[in-house]
Amino acid sequence: MAFFAGAPPLFLSAQILVPPLPARTDLPPDLPPPPDERDREKPYMPTVEIPETKKWPDSKSNDIEICNLQCENLIDPLAVSTTVPKLSWKIRSKNNIADQKQTEYHIIVAKSEFELLNNQGSIWNSGYVESGNSEILYSGLKLGSGNGIFYWKVRVLDKEGKSSEWSPPARFAVGLLNESDWKGEWLKFSPTEHKVCFSKHLTLQDKPQTALTYILSNSDHELYINGKKAESPGRQPKINVALLAYRILLNCPCESSFLFEPYCAAYNAAPLLQQGDNHILIRCETICPSAGRAVLLQMNGKTVRNANFTLHTDNTWNRSAQCY
Repeated sequence: MAFFAGAPPLFLSAQILVPPLPARTDLPPDLPPPPDERDREKPYMPTVEIPETKKWPDSKSNDIEICNLQCENLIDPLAVSTTVPKLSWKIRSKNNIADQKQTEYHIIVAKSEFELLNNQGSIWNSGYVESGNSEILYSGLKLGSGNGIFYWKVRVLDKEGKSSEWSPPARFAVGLLNESDWKGEWLKFSPTEHKVCFSKHLTLQDKPQTALTYILSNSDHELYINGKKAESPGRQPKINVALLAYRILLNCPCESSFLFEPYCAAYNAAPLLQQGDNHILIRCETICPSAGRAVLLQMNGKTVRNANFTLHTDNTWNRSAQCY
């Protein structure tokens, strides 16, 4: 067979006829049909509404109440180290009934205090779960590293099937779990500094709505925003006192990796920030200046108009020995 010069090669094709598959008879009649060819890359996960077979009772318990809400055994933590945190609570009998107990629970987790107030579980609605367990692993929408503050509450049924009131609201946030989440650079002590302050100005076009601020530190540190001290429970680093004394006696150089356990502190800075200019200051103090690294900061925020803003430590921060 001859081909013309420059002509594209010819391919012979044949169409293979396949008889149609018989109709499926094992699917319930109320399920939607399987997806067509353009959706083959998507998993086939038909959505079926489950009818509500049980209503939360209207009768209120005059005895049982909920207290001590915690996430990962912490009260309102802002930097838990897991995306599947444990939520827990305690029940209390106001009338000191010895055999009082929880028989069911209902948890809702929301992305805002407003949603929680209106009983909207946009992040997780556990539904009514028959269980006396008061330590439950979060099972809602997938959480990510440093992706905001979440608000939650719980209600339970007592031994007579009567409902408690909703618990007081609680909150939690996932910390920065990945190295890539930290965009900044470590600020360092000079070899002779025992105390130093690092500062930076931040300009916001609108009022801040959220401003989660994470600080990783090898030293004692304090965060000030517009002259006011930010609070974060348990922010102090742990120090190996015995090893420090041993090194001082031998006149050995300090090494932070041996002396300190770095600690990540998290702050909700939004209430301290304002529209316009903001002054951010970190005060660091150490007994071992040759340890080097002082502090690393990462702030991730959003304004009331949903505009994102960030701040992190780098070589543009000012340093001074004068602190608040």
